[in-house]
Amino acid sequence: MTNPAKTNQPVQDLSLATQNIFLQATALKLGSVWKNLKPPVAGEIKKLLSIPEQYLIINIIPLGYPKEPITPHTEDEFEPKKIHHERW
Repeated sequence: MTNPAKTNQPVQDLSLATQNIFLQATALKLGSVWKNLKPPVAGEIKKLLSIPEQYLIINIIPLGYPKEPITPHTEDEFEPKKIHHERW
């Protein structure tokens, strides 16, 4: 969460913080997922967690130990056609 009055780019700030949480979770062998919060649900979460009204929340990040090991992507999954050089 962030106070939009104290930053010019609150969504970007929160997105970067979320990315860092994902990286640390992975380092700790935890699974994580971005759960987007739209305005009606965000308001309910703020109320449930007693978050002051002026703060913005854009997501919630469930963390846990995966049922199955998470394996890195393989070369076989790589699709060169998805790479665009200097244009779409």
